[in-house]
Amino acid sequence: MLETGKTRFRRAGVLALPGVLATSALLALPAGTRAEASLEPDAVKGLLVERSFEFSYRVTADGFSPDARSLSLWVPLPRETEAQKIEALRVDCALPHRVVHDAVYGNQILYVEAEGELPERVELDLSFTVRRQGYRAGDGMRVGDLTIHPADLERFTRPNQLVPADPVLVERARRAVGDREGTMAKARAIYDDVLRSMKYDKSGEGWGRGDALYACDIGRGNCTDFHSLFIAMARATGIPARFVIGFPVPAGADAGQISGYHCWAEFHDRSLGWVPVDASEAWKHPEMREFLFGGLDANRVEFTLGRDIVLTPEASAPAEPLNYFIYPQVLVDDEPHGSVAREFTFKDRS
Repeated sequence: MLETGKTRFRRAGVLALPGVLATSALLALPAGTRAEASLEPDAVKGLLVERSFEFSYRVTADGFSPDARSLSLWVPLPRETEAQKIEALRVDCALPHRVVHDAVYGNQILYVEAEGELPERVELDLSFTVRRQGYRAGDGMRVGDLTIHPADLERFTRPNQLVPADPVLVERARRAVGDREGTMAKARAIYDDVLRSMKYDKSGEGWGRGDALYACDIGRGNCTDFHSLFIAMARATGIPARFVIGFPVPAGADAGQISGYHCWAEFHDRSLGWVPVDASEAWKHPEMREFLFGGLDANRVEFTLGRDIVLTPEASAPAEPLNYFIYPQVLVDDEPHGSVAREFTFKDRS
């Protein structure tokens, strides 16, 4: 149920995916791919637990010109997956708002609009409860839809603006994969190649855009750069791969603020469905390298997937597609508005 101000309405078709997975099985990795450091079995079990927390996404926009006569605001809504259930979703906003979806990926978006004289300040508070399951793809567990339509799957083999089908990336993928056969073995070879060549480093310029060629050439960046390189190389070998973005939720903390987003990748295997990869966290935590190929912990909340996202309604949307969508987008009189504050907080549920 989505509760908005004084009214409630059922979100038909919005949160209708399967619930939280009850069991998890360890992924069988190709021979010869064990990392030097890996989690002990008890530590792995500790990552497969469920975590429940309240999440708040707050947006404030002000500083409007007295002559301004229209405002459009887009905020991403969290996804429901096999590993993530969303409950008690509530929107507090004085302006008219509704749920829309982007046409390509089906991401859920809260759209707020105003016409005429604008208020001095626009405030929006999106809050909900998350039940997040740590999981690992493998025998006995299927992640995602195995009956996905070929056309839907094919879109994740096509290039994006910053994840191109460039000959440099194709050749690098060819060298990384070598003579390996099968989706899992090829994806693991690409994962290992990314970890060998990349450094988590947010210094200088150019990082954070998810530019696969930049990551390939410079060899450093943040999670967007790590996973754009992985996705580009996977697609170059014919493996469907996609970009997923949300927020990290600190382990060992009961409540607090979250400074920014976190992203990861998923590739599609015919027998397993969508298999997760978190290469940037594996770089920062080498002991989790094995787990994070095919597994995710519960310390995160997922919002949107895909790149080059076209917001709807298109008549009010930015002229160019969004590179990725996690932060609020605000247009005033069809121009980007700069005075926008955002705050993300969480609180564990006992």
